[in-house]
Amino acid sequence: MTTTASPQIKSTNIKFQDLFDLEEIQIVQDAFAKATGVASIITDTDGRPITKPSNFCSLCRDIIRETEKGLNNCMCSDAVLGQGNPNGPTMQPCLSGGLWDGGASIMVGDKHIANWLIGQVRNEEQDEEGMLAYAREIGADEEAFRLALAEVNIMSTEQFSNVCQALFVMAKQMSTLAYQNVLHARIIDERDEVEKALRESEEKFRLLLNSTAEGLYGLDTEGKCTFCNPACLDILGYVSEADLLGKNIHKLIHHHRLDGTEYPEEECKVYLAFIKGEGVHVDNEVFWRADGSHFDAEYFSYPMHMEEKVVGSVVTFYDISERKKVQTALIEAKKTAEESNSAKSDFLANISHEIRTPLTVFMGAIEHLMEIDKDPVCREVLDLANISSRRLNVLLNEILDHSKIESRQMDLEEETFKVRKCLNETIYMMTDRARSKHLKLVLDVSPLVPEIMLGDPFRLGQILLNLIGNAIKFTDGGEVTVRAERQGDYLRFSVIDAGIGIDEDKLEEIFLSFRQVDNSSTRRHGGAGLGLAISKGLIELMGGHIFVHSVLGLGSVFSFTLPIKT
Repeated sequence: MTTTASPQIKSTNIKFQDLFDLEEIQIVQDAFAKATGVASIITDTDGRPITKPSNFCSLCRDIIRETEKGLNNCMCSDAVLGQGNPNGPTMQPCLSGGLWDGGASIMVGDKHIANWLIGQVRNEEQDEEGMLAYAREIGADEEAFRLALAEVNIMSTEQFSNVCQALFVMAKQMSTLAYQNVLHARIIDERDEVEKALRESEEKFRLLLNSTAEGLYGLDTEGKCTFCNPACLDILGYVSEADLLGKNIHKLIHHHRLDGTEYPEEECKVYLAFIKGEGVHVDNEVFWRADGSHFDAEYFSYPMHMEEKVVGSVVTFYDISERKKVQTALIEAKKTAEESNSAKSDFLANISHEIRTPLTVFMGAIEHLMEIDKDPVCREVLDLANISSRRLNVLLNEILDHSKIESRQMDLEEETFKVRKCLNETIYMMTDRARSKHLKLVLDVSPLVPEIMLGDPFRLGQILLNLIGNAIKFTDGGEVTVRAERQGDYLRFSVIDAGIGIDEDKLEEIFLSFRQVDNSSTRRHGGAGLGLAISKGLIELMGGHIFVHSVLGLGSVFSFTLPIKT
């Protein structure tokens, strides 16, 4: 038995016929079949014949395989028998006629490339009547089946097992020869490819090192530099690779902390990569340049492995001095803005209180005059003054609430209240306004809404009054629906109207302070533009979120969720 001299094959496409001289294999197969009294054939892993069948009996060849069902069953049996098994032969009754079959895998390393199948023998376990029944099942001529069955070689189970074991030994020897031949060919063919790939890899590695703007250097487990790129030299102020290669990098660039204290080498976080075998990221240390100056550094240190062993680390670093300056400036700007915002909120709160005191006096005086002065002309003026003073009072309250929310000084109550009662009272307060515009005000409360919950009923009512008031303001006909429903651990409140709607590009602005959908001086609907901003702030302080969906000309749906607390 021989192999071809130098098979030109790829590891993903190894074929039996590329490794062996099929004429010699056929001679070996025929001799084995004749000596052992079994049928024999070599197939590929899909069951397709590679060699010509040896010693096939007429029962299988001329009768069973000549029927459609019998042929399909034979192929199915060969497929099962031909499953790769490097540990021993396979022996089983044929899934078609029931005769005994065996097989052994031919491997190249761990790759299954072919099967050597034998069989078509009888033993004392075969039931002739059962096999004749199979002849009728597949539509074969029963008498011809009986005559052919009588010609099948009879062999004990022990004897056939010995034949299968011998087959396995031969198949294993073929596998060894094939494997050795493949290795030999690959050693010759791949040596030049490896050398070429190594040269290309080194060139690519060098190009990568030279082209990146980040500083890169490598360390061995003693902390000595094994490679570095031009950016590393440039950032650190060195001229040549020789200034770093083989040197202890920690002693050159990482020896002291920013405060001037010595940075012990055993505490260096760069070394953690090869001490613990884990990647490290640091952005609060400094590196020192060749001229003694330092810079804020951000670095990543990752372990280098050779097989399972850590042999060093690769360090990537950046000069982030400018970034640190920007971050410091941003922190200062944020602090200044927060202080300015707090001062503005304090001013608004103080001025609101200062205005409210005389305004309260004015409102009381106007109400008193309205009670004693019945003159129609004076009454008209007093009504106007009363309406204006109340609007001003509402505006002052909104400004005060807004300033408290902005400065995080808004205090929320935590008390147990009845949800439906709060909703009914809110609806009742808005009924006259809805009726004045001939609108129907509808309350829809899901039975899953809890009877009581913990929270601030006054602020919940304030949010609903704002949303319902807006819905009534921007709706000229139909109805406004207030809906409450449970969604898991949250209550969802929705105010639905059939009003003028909102442009899609305006939706993100409506919750901003002093913003309105229509900011023109001739706008039809008044208001300071604080109601939605206050509502959004209160909802978020309560741990919820507010959403809006609107179609211009068809109406809007304002919804908000609040966590259920009991």
